Amino acid sequence: MKLIIKKILSYLIDSLILGGLVSIYLFSFQVFYLQQSTQKEAMFMLICALITILILTSYIPTKTNGQTLGQKIMKLKVINKNGKPRTYIQSFIRECIVKFSLSTLFIPFVIIYSLIYMIRYRELDFELPHDTLLKDYVITQ
Repeated sequence: MKLIIKKILSYLIDSLILGGLVSIYLFSFQVFYLQQSTQKEAMFMLICALITILILTSYIPTKTNGQTLGQKIMKLKVINKNGKPRTYIQSFIRECIVKFSLSTLFIPFVIIYSLIYMIRYRELDFELPHDTLLKDYVITQ
């Protein structure tokens, strides 16, 4: 399977897992927040959503040597260009800030970049802009 397709599928898997879990906590937050007596539980649900985001976007990729759950399923791995192990900050910036928080701005840019690259060089496997920006490689295992 082409690397670009694996990257897209791993992003979709990660989005479904993170979105599903955070949605459950945020729904619970809204339900608990409606009544005055359960507002502490609502704040706990909000904290649980934040902890889930941190675990899925920073802790797991760092502890599994550069693999989110989606990348593990698709047998991909993110490594630094300099060969050093990934840090929690690097994983958080890549997985949370760039891929999820800025995705509404970033995905159209990546699509346009990919189309221009494919037309110009006639290749399907190439380095995505956020990999270049963060000095990462995505490799198959």
